[in-house]
Amino acid sequence: MPPCARVPYQIRYRIRSAEGSYRWVISAGRPRYDEAGRFVGYVGSLIDVHDHTVATAELARANALLDAVFQSAPVGLAFLDRETRFRQLNDRLAEFNGLSIADHIGRTPQELFPEFADLSSIVSSIRDVGTSGRARLEMEVSGTTLDAPGTPRHSNVSFFPVTVAGERVGVGIVAAEITEQKRAERELRDSARRKDEFLAMLAHELRNPLAPIQNAVRLMGVTEPGSAAHATARAIIDRQLSHIVRLVDDLLDVSRLSRGKLSIRREPTELTAVVRETAADLQQSFDDRAIRLEVVLPDRSVWTDGDRTRLAQLIGNLLHNALKFTPAGGTVRVRLTTDADGETATIHVKDTGIGMTPELVARAFDEFSQGNQSLDRTPGGLGLGLALVKRFAELHGGRVEAFSEGLGRGSSFVVHLPARFSAQPVAPVDATVS
Repeated sequence: MPPCARVPYQIRYRIRSAEGSYRWVISAGRPRYDEAGRFVGYVGSLIDVHDHTVATAELARANALLDAVFQSAPVGLAFLDRETRFRQLNDRLAEFNGLSIADHIGRTPQELFPEFADLSSIVSSIRDVGTSGRARLEMEVSGTTLDAPGTPRHSNVSFFPVTVAGERVGVGIVAAEITEQKRAERELRDSARRKDEFLAMLAHELRNPLAPIQNAVRLMGVTEPGSAAHATARAIIDRQLSHIVRLVDDLLDVSRLSRGKLSIRREPTELTAVVRETAADLQQSFDDRAIRLEVVLPDRSVWTDGDRTRLAQLIGNLLHNALKFTPAGGTVRVRLTTDADGETATIHVKDTGIGMTPELVARAFDEFSQGNQSLDRTPGGLGLGLALVKRFAELHGGRVEAFSEGLGRGSSFVVHLPARFSAQPVAPVDATVS
């Protein structure tokens, strides 16, 4: 039915056919007037637009589906016209480039990314694909983007020609970000390099004690039992064997930790006594190197629920590390404190040794990490001691930190452990042992 208002009209609606099916039609008409200007009715038509309406709806659904696929793709997608201007791209590529989709439209890569390191090769590839009609697949490009100007990003990019009705209209782009993959590859290479260095160091460290042991055995063969020379030889063998045992123990602990096989036996443990006794056990080593060892303890017992053996190993590894990298005449201080609530104990080992670069501080607790990797260095060790410190602290619910103001300015290592303060006082200790 035409509307009451006497104006032209056009209405789209469905009608039911005699067979019971429905079809879309358009009813259109305009008012008619007689010679006196009186309205006499409408002149109109009824047009069957069913096929056109269905085709249009299907095309809209197909376009919506294509756009959903385009925008949902886990890779960056874009279309550039023959002048290499962006005409369409998805959110993923816009996010990677650090610009909105609107910022891209109508602009070329040269206008958008003038500082991109591989810009010239990208533009050259786009133009070559557009001219030759041959795709360029998996081109690796690198550079910085506007959202992270100081951070290099990497992507794998493919360019392919786009043809419509036999006419080449532009170039399509598929870009997959591989920044994390590159980082993982770099870490794998670094890990492999550190392990290679570690194996070389292990051979060197195991060989070092064998020479004096061999010499001591020969000396024992030509000296009288009970003589001073014989006793000296036995002391050399005992000392060097202790060194080998420590190396092997570290290797076994790291292996157990990496396989999740190392457990700790928690029980109430007095940290104050563990620090004091561990420092006393190593006093002779510090004396032999002419290094001053200072031990500072609180005037009340500090307890934790932990494994006494592993805690002693943790503290011992920190002191061994300080001993290795502090020259004669230097000072190493180990200090035990708690926070105001007595809920956290802090073991602080500070030395006046060779210090660390910021890069070394960042990886101080990595396995096989050392500050000086030359085989003829004096300190020795396998780069496992601090890694074990970190793992033992974590097994006790704690954490570790490393600090250094730079080379030649010493280092500090801090271990935080859950603790509780005892109400029972102990003899005050602010001992300096040299």
